Amino acid sequence: MGFKLIFSAVFLMLLSCQKGETKTQKTKEVTIFAAASTGPALQEIAVYLKNHEQIRLRIHVAASSILAQQIRYGAPCDLVLLADPVWMKELSDQKKIIPNSEIILLSNRLVIISPLRETFQLHAENLNTLPHKFQGRFVVGDPEHVPVGRYAKAALSAMKVWQPLISRFLYASDARAALLWVEQGEAGAGMIYRSDAITSKKVHIATLVPEALHPPIHYPMAMCKSSERNEVKYVRDFLTKAPGQNIFKRHGFQPSAVSKIEKIPPPS
Repeated sequence: MGFKLIFSAVFLMLLSCQKGETKTQKTKEVTIFAAASTGPALQEIAVYLKNHEQIRLRIHVAASSILAQQIRYGAPCDLVLLADPVWMKELSDQKKIIPNSEIILLSNRLVIISPLRETFQLHAENLNTLPHKFQGRFVVGDPEHVPVGRYAKAALSAMKVWQPLISRFLYASDARAALLWVEQGEAGAGMIYRSDAITSKKVHIATLVPEALHPPIHYPMAMCKSSERNEVKYVRDFLTKAPGQNIFKRHGFQPSAVSKIEKIPPPS
């Protein structure tokens, strides 16, 4: 009787292990290197893919310049999503992405924000009054390395306030860091992406920056070299179509120019 109980326990344990292995084998991994501003949306997408498609989306976020440098020096990735076409062109020139796999996945807008306790309003006709609207520092992404900083410098220069503010700048390492500094009150105002601003309950949007004041904010995506697996292609297609684009839209991004369909064939 004891032998039968032991045999049954061992059998059930082996069966459980076998089921666990089968489940693990069914789960496929796809690694995406993505601009920091896309992180919250991709986290939601990762949950969807895990629950519905047995795909584990491994997300690595940083400033686009850092991501491009990491890929350039051999960091393994399947998809790359940047906030600036300039860095994607560099990867293309270095043959780090699959030719003709690049698409414009998303677009975004710039906003000027302040901490909730120090709110102010700006209007299109008086943007040049910005330096007088707040006290303390003004945070932007580092324009030498961070796309949101490059866009901000273009807009602030067009508003004729770059030089008046230059002694008050704080330079953030990426878009999410810029938001954090305003949330914590380290800066009296800042210029960040709309997609970051709407995720926060600690900042006030003073104004939406007119698009004519800066280059278009486009997010190019491409497949990295040696990543032509079916699950990678599936994730790429998922991000370009519904429900992937709907998740991005909820996080404040504007839809891509690529066509969208409701259903995507499952990965084989």
